[in-house]
Amino acid sequence: MKISEVTRRNVIDELKISGIAWNGRLDEVSFLKRIFPLQGMHSTDGRFTNMADDVYQHRIEFVDWEQNWVFEDPRIGLLHCDDDIFLKFLCETIHPVVRTNAYEIKKLLRIYNEYLESDGYEICEIKKISGRPIFDARPITSRIVLNNLTEFDDEFVKEQLGKCDKRIKDGDYNGAISGARSLVEGVLGEIYLRCTGKRLEKSGDLHNDYKKVKDLIDLSEERTSNENLKAIIRSLNGIIQNLDTLSNTMGDRHRPVTTPELFHAKFVVDCAKALSDFLFSTMRYKESTMKTLLDKHKESTMKTLLDKLINILNSNKRFLPRKSLLQDPEISSVIQKMDFYLCKEVIEEFFKSFEVDSYRQSDIYFAFLRIFLDDLDVDDIVEVIWQANTNDQLIGFDEFEKELSEQKPELVGEAYEKLYGGSR
Repeated sequence: MKISEVTRRNVIDELKISGIAWNGRLDEVSFLKRIFPLQGMHSTDGRFTNMADDVYQHRIEFVDWEQNWVFEDPRIGLLHCDDDIFLKFLCETIHPVVRTNAYEIKKLLRIYNEYLESDGYEICEIKKISGRPIFDARPITSRIVLNNLTEFDDEFVKEQLGKCDKRIKDGDYNGAISGARSLVEGVLGEIYLRCTGKRLEKSGDLHNDYKKVKDLIDLSEERTSNENLKAIIRSLNGIIQNLDTLSNTMGDRHRPVTTPELFHAKFVVDCAKALSDFLFSTMRYKESTMKTLLDKHKESTMKTLLDKLINILNSNKRFLPRKSLLQDPEISSVIQKMDFYLCKEVIEEFFKSFEVDSYRQSDIYFAFLRIFLDDLDVDDIVEVIWQANTNDQLIGFDEFEKELSEQKPELVGEAYEKLYGGSR
């Protein structure tokens, strides 16, 4: 029994005080037959063989039982019966067959939900019959719906979403909070995979994962000049960090420091759902807008930016170290015009179109690679290694490989594995 005796007594006391007849416009026998098999239940009056006749005699024929007898009768047992029976009784009191007075329905519904909430239940409208509401009881879970759920490919995300609601329903509030963290972790992983084609390496640090994703969907503060939007974006950092912390102090990932209540679990799960939906929706919006942009201006925009960058590097700037290249005002102004998607297009076009047939062009080639070192993937590195081994005009690979190995050693290893089966 999840609904406590305390809650039941509070509801019953409020019903008595309200002065509203629990049986509505039905006689008490007709009302109770909607819930209980009265003719199969024993009578406390030796003159009768079943409870239906018993109640009829004492509540309809002679009315010598008090109005609220039903709350104390052990045969009904509202204080100790199964939750389903107790909730069914409450729902029947506001059924349109039983009650038509809108004021009474509203008042009873308020009483019921005020006390049931503490035990994780609520009574809510599920449908209408002839324009009148039909109510049913349900466990309180997160009311926020993840609208993009059907678009997720990762079954882990769907699994965690289901676990969050189930754990709230089952009273496992520690588990619900841990599930909320796992939900966000899964969503970040799927966004990263969709944007980069690579799986996000598990770090155990939710905020670190978020930092790797936010630039991919244009959620960095630097990408907007509106101070209010900046404040909202900054608040996402706080939500992520605190969600990570809460899963350690209240969740079941570690020994809980604080025991959460229902309202804690609901709030954390709601935050996780809202955040997940926002992040995924932002990614989908970014995908659609970028597709439209690239479809219209892809080639001209990309080539314009690439040509401008190559022209800038066709100077003594091609000898600058990576840090200086990134800080150069001219280069920086070009890079700022590129988001993640356009950046990948520029890199792809560079490998396709830039031919190295002189040492000067070799210098420009490696200067370009130093600029986009963080954006190169394993296929890009394979292309560089191949060019270095087949083009005798390409000078400077050893120095670039050393820098790359310091920054992304795993990428170098994967590239050699893919190209030569691991040997250099």
